[in-house]
Amino acid sequence: MNRNRYSSHTIMSSKEFYDGFLSGNAKSRDSKHHKYATLRSHFKDSGMKLKIVSVLLPCVLLLHRISPMLQTVKAPSEFSLCTDPDDCSLKIPKIIHQTYKDEILPPEWKDAPSHWERTHPGWEYMYWTDRRNREFIEKEYPWFLPTFDAYPNGIQRADAIRYFILYHYGGVYADMDVDPLRSVEPMLANSEAMVSETPNLGLTNAFMSSTKHSDFFRFVIDRLQRHSSPLLGRLSRHWAIMLSTGPTFIWLRHHEYLKTKRSNPNYVQVDRMPAWVWGKCKICDLECTPSADSYFQHTIGDSWHHWDSWLFNYVIFCHWELMVLLAYTSCLLVDKYILQVFPAFFDQTWMVAYVGALVLLA
Repeated sequence: MNRNRYSSHTIMSSKEFYDGFLSGNAKSRDSKHHKYATLRSHFKDSGMKLKIVSVLLPCVLLLHRISPMLQTVKAPSEFSLCTDPDDCSLKIPKIIHQTYKDEILPPEWKDAPSHWERTHPGWEYMYWTDRRNREFIEKEYPWFLPTFDAYPNGIQRADAIRYFILYHYGGVYADMDVDPLRSVEPMLANSEAMVSETPNLGLTNAFMSSTKHSDFFRFVIDRLQRHSSPLLGRLSRHWAIMLSTGPTFIWLRHHEYLKTKRSNPNYVQVDRMPAWVWGKCKICDLECTPSADSYFQHTIGDSWHHWDSWLFNYVIFCHWELMVLLAYTSCLLVDKYILQVFPAFFDQTWMVAYVGALVLLA
């Protein structure tokens, strides 16, 4: 008897609990629908703002694309690092460093050594092969040899060695595709350390100079080991090179070094050579013609590039405005035909505007 009453009570309680659970779920669903409806209403009220953004975005991107055409181009001869004309001497050693895997240069670079010697009489020219590079590290900086040998790509060793060479000897380092037209002495006068800007983004290690035992390049080589295996490099060969030894590496180390100015008693001024001075053109430019007073002409380079470098440089970087616009347009189309959160404003008028913008950006 007690058992039946207990069972009946239990069943009643379970049923009431189940009914309450369903009721709670219904209320929860109603609450969610209400929140969704409120959110949807908010987006509808913001429809005009979204229309404005949709018109301004392609206009801003188009303006950014054509802005280089509106800039005034300066002559390289107008640039000088000298603050005092009476004290404007060359502080770096007169040594030119270049490196290649062996003694046999490809046709497009075979005249590079003779061009440097012809335009820089009285300078010493030092040519570095892969074999000579390793022997130099083994003899002078054996602590770095395990890291040097462990680099999976030859270009990483070619990148790393240039920092050691400049620290050890001083002078000028230049990639093989940097072909001199005249002496760099006026450009580098009064400079103790120099890194060059790229018109693409940030700094590059294609052209650098330094006094012997410069504190900046000591700072750089001391950080090569800790950055030898960057996390992003596990996803892409391109970023493994860029972040461990390449242009992005020197750009980030330069930024770090600037922060040591107050605490470092051996701090040296690191000059930044503008791209328009040393004549570096954008990687996206189809043509690169030197001006009358240019220091260099630039031949075919980027010999280390693989498919991922081509993708990042020539597809994404050179067409980032188009990528942004395509991504935004894709989001609007997905919403119109799938999510349907925003008001239906993406009609033929906006489609025509975006198609026109896409054509111009492409």
